[in-house]
Amino acid sequence: MSVDQIIEEAVEAQVSTEDSPAAGSKKKKSKIKYYMLIAVLIATGGYYYYSSLNFVSTDDAFIDGKIVTISPKVAGHVARVYVADNQHVKAGDLLLELYPDDYSADLDAAKAKLTSAQATYESSKLDIDLTSLASNSEYDQAKANLAAAEAEINIVKSQALSAVNESDQQKAKLDAALADLESAKLDMEAANEQHERDLHDLNRSKKLVGAGAISKREFDHAQTTEKISAAALASAKKDLDSFKAQVDLARAELMAAENNLLQTRKEIEEKEAEAAESRARLQAASAAPKQIARSKSMADVDHADVQEAQANLKQAELNLSYTKIYAPVAGVVTSKDVEKGVYVKVGQSLMALVSNDIWVTANFKETQLEHMRPGQTVEISIDAYPYMKISGKVDSIQHGTGAAFSLLPPDNATGNFVKVVQRVPVKIVFDNREITRNIVLGPGMSVVPEVNLSSNVVSVQ
Repeated sequence: MSVDQIIEEAVEAQVSTEDSPAAGSKKKKSKIKYYMLIAVLIATGGYYYYSSLNFVSTDDAFIDGKIVTISPKVAGHVARVYVADNQHVKAGDLLLELYPDDYSADLDAAKAKLTSAQATYESSKLDIDLTSLASNSEYDQAKANLAAAEAEINIVKSQALSAVNESDQQKAKLDAALADLESAKLDMEAANEQHERDLHDLNRSKKLVGAGAISKREFDHAQTTEKISAAALASAKKDLDSFKAQVDLARAELMAAENNLLQTRKEIEEKEAEAAESRARLQAASAAPKQIARSKSMADVDHADVQEAQANLKQAELNLSYTKIYAPVAGVVTSKDVEKGVYVKVGQSLMALVSNDIWVTANFKETQLEHMRPGQTVEISIDAYPYMKISGKVDSIQHGTGAAFSLLPPDNATGNFVKVVQRVPVKIVFDNREITRNIVLGPGMSVVPEVNLSSNVVSVQ
């Protein structure tokens, strides 16, 4: 019974009481009834006043939830569809599968390219080692050859110096032979003494050369001296012809010494040419670090190719895995628009999953939000189930009106401003989510939430 009906009955009762000729007892009863009606009226008015202060509701509310659009990451023909419309699926369930043949071939090609790139990279690393070893070996060899050539040059120069000395000695011998020839004519005794001294020197040279104290040339020199002195003695004893032969011998030895000196100088020139060639090789071998750096640079390029091949292989594996499309969340299949054999493109909408996680979005007037706080209790009436009441709680209040986030938000600076009470979306969650899963609830269904503003604020999980 409405408040207007109660008031109308109270007035009628009062009028009938005043006009009735009934006894006083009846009049007294009518007054009691009148006062009772007045009390009911006051109580009802108080209830509605109390409700207006402690409860707010709106019919601009609906079920909201997470809707996940299922779309492929790769293109292809559908091989099989595993779900039907309005089917409940769990997270991770296989929804549909594309033909994988093309992507399996791409995967095999990517594996082959990776194997080839890895082999090339390993070869490049071996080239670095071989280049390092070869370059270092060439450098060491060239350095050793240069040192050996310079040592040989020093030896040949020393031999040249000995050859010069030998030539000078041979000249001296020739002069000595001539002098001995003249001297032998004059003094035979002096020749005998000279021969004895030379013979003594020869014996001593034999001992020294055997001990390695003197060179063979010095030993030959001692022998030659002894022969000269012996020839001088024989010449002195015999005749002048012997002295002439001795002189000829001295001249021949001088010529041999000069030829030896000339040959030694040629050897010096050859050794210097070899040293120059060794220096050139050493200079060329000094470029080894650059060659090694070049080999390393090529190896870096090959390593980059390996990384690229690995990335391509990973992408090929991903593409093959994308031919099987799984449910990202648990929910109900809706808006299914795919069948076996259909060619689908990347990003094409195939179906939607309505998540089991649902809530209420209620658009309250901004004048109703003064005392509303997250955590307050809510009684939710669902249009589809008019005799069912479900409890819930205020989860959060949007910081901004719905109009402010619309596609074309109002511009109040145009000069045609008309103040309109705005509505603010409020998220309300269900206390017992199992109840919502046992009935048909989906996004867009109408509800009427009533928020108890006087309820204690509790934390919302």
